[in-house]
Amino acid sequence: MLQTTTKHLPGRFRRCRACGQEPTHVITRGSHANQPVQFAPIAPRHSLECRCQRTALHPLLLAAEAEWDGLHSRRPRSAMRRAAA
Repeated sequence: MLQTTTKHLPGRFRRCRACGQEPTHVITRGSHANQPVQFAPIAPRHSLECRCQRTALHPLLLAAEAEWDGLHSRRPRSAMRRAAA
């Protein structure tokens, strides 16, 4: 399993509710040592993590971002839309 961190512009992701840090985007390629051997190529998976927490692995960055916004961020996007209206 190979993990790489991708740079994004500041403010791209919501800050963490617990530590106040903006998460980093981690792309995971390959399989984990605990998973059975697969001979078919494994698509890259995405997660967001900060110092204190991390999302699950998702096939799309949008899915990881949705989990982060719902569980870990200070204000979910739906609350931001209501405040703007």
